[in-house]
Amino acid sequence: MNLREQMKLDVKQTFINPNEFATIHTVDGVQIKAVVSEGTDNPHPLAYAEGVSLVRKLAHFDAVEFDIAFGGIPREGIRLTLDGVAYTVVKSSDDCGIYAVTLEVNVD
Repeated sequence: MNLREQMKLDVKQTFINPNEFATIHTVDGVQIKAVVSEGTDNPHPLAYAEGVSLVRKLAHFDAVEFDIAFGGIPREGIRLTLDGVAYTVVKSSDDCGIYAVTLEVNVD
């Protein structure tokens, strides 16, 4: 087994595994495993909008599972609903079979 094959195996068996790091989330009405970084969910007041805060989350998905459910990596600028909250995708990348998706929403 080469390094790439081992990394793909590690994605499934360790990182995107509900018994290890991942949990089940609802994305656009579909149940899917993901690792959502709650540590980056820090509301910051927006200087130009009094009473409104910006909330960001970083979600990691198994690229194969996400492709089957949604047809590919989410494009920047689209709306994506995660666990009932509609976010905007501000950044997405494919890192060795894991989609890293930065989500953002303004809240009151």
